Amino acid sequence: MKGINKYTHVFLIGIGGIGMSALARYYNQKGLKVSGYDRTETDLTQTLAAEGINVFYSEIRNNHIQNLHKETSLIIYTPAISKTSKFFAYFQTKAYEMYKRSVVLGHITRHLPTLAVAGTHGKTTTSAILVHILKASGIKLTAFCGGILQNYKTNYVGDGEEVVVVEADEFDRSFLHLHPTAAVINSMDADHLDIYDTSEKLIDTFKEFSRLVPKNRLYAKSGLDLNAKSIAIN
Repeated sequence: MKGINKYTHVFLIGIGGIGMSALARYYNQKGLKVSGYDRTETDLTQTLAAEGINVFYSEIRNNHIQNLHKETSLIIYTPAISKTSKFFAYFQTKAYEMYKRSVVLGHITRHLPTLAVAGTHGKTTTSAILVHILKASGIKLTAFCGGILQNYKTNYVGDGEEVVVVEADEFDRSFLHLHPTAAVINSMDADHLDIYDTSEKLIDTFKEFSRLVPKNRLYAKSGLDLNAKSIAIN
């Protein structure tokens, strides 16, 4: 994946998702031309449109893609998107640069101090608290949250890059693309078994994530089965 200054346009397939819309806002704030597709119009997609982001609800048409040149366009898709999507098929067939949301988030966090919040439950609440504490402390941060923060009416905060706060999503093993400076793991309950098959495989993936965190920078709920030294929290 190229540096952000190599792109002029970003197109997101599934732009109405909570994680995808935060990325859309990130690139829009960076001054790139952002557009995307989603099946259904929602309050969130209407807000994106009000922020200057073009959102399409019909399947692919020429006016959706006429300014998307391969050399300067980044295509981001959510794993929830159907591979039969005409948008997905078009960009894949035309050999555009295409990346999952998790890969893009990993690229953004690669060289920035990153606080990652993981767990099958409690990620959004914990992230929201962390964002509020950091903002109240005067820290200039970037935050990608899995919900609309009540205090700030958004799922994206872009005050600066002293630190990044990100939800480390276990779905589709997405959090393995991150580069956490520090992390918290709230819980490891059986979830997403359509992907993991068994709770043991889910736990093994959390263990793999924990090994990405520097020594003495992992905070985990007391009693979690992790093969990594962590600071216990209750």
